Amino acid sequence: MMQALEGVIGYSRMRTILVCNYKGGVGKTTVALHLAWLLEQARNPKKDPLPIGAVDADPQGSLAKWYARARSEGYTLPEVQLVSSWELPSRLGKMAASFSTLIVDTAPTFSPAVVTLAEKADVILVPVTPGALELDAVQSMRAMPGQERMRFILNRADRGRACREVRRYLETLGPVSELRQYSVYRTASLEGAVVTKLEPKSEAAVDLRRLAREVLS
Repeated sequence: MMQALEGVIGYSRMRTILVCNYKGGVGKTTVALHLAWLLEQARNPKKDPLPIGAVDADPQGSLAKWYARARSEGYTLPEVQLVSSWELPSRLGKMAASFSTLIVDTAPTFSPAVVTLAEKADVILVPVTPGALELDAVQSMRAMPGQERMRFILNRADRGRACREVRRYLETLGPVSELRQYSVYRTASLEGAVVTKLEPKSEAAVDLRRLAREVLS
């Protein structure tokens, strides 16, 4: 899989991937962390001398805390910087000298700063869990710029009717990826680990690798 990704990584400028949803608890941080890890593992230093980076723009700081916990446990993850959504647009130019791809985990709320980031992003990932409130949040994002660059991630997916209906709706809005629900995600969070390293042959790891390929396609 890593060799397959290497063929599509290699940019002449920094690529920005925005992970956002106006509702919390949908898995933004999990997506941001694992995507940063997978892209860094796939990076070919000869083609892409600059590393993958991540920004925690959520005041809760969940991504930065996961990163700190990982370092304390001896894991090496892509660098995570804690930067507010308001500051980040003006700092992207400087960050482009340090990173080939920047993955941004945003706060679960509407703000003009997030809209500005959406205007600049190359890819906008919108994690969604099955439920009415989650779909309400998706509806509220329909006015956000960059609709043509959005990919929806149906997170904690199962075989239930609600999940099928949510997926059908999301497919009317744009491309949809899927991450199924597995307990290894909770274990990874507690240990400051990543699923693809903790259980590399698990179905959860398969889902994450497929997501990385789809994001880069």
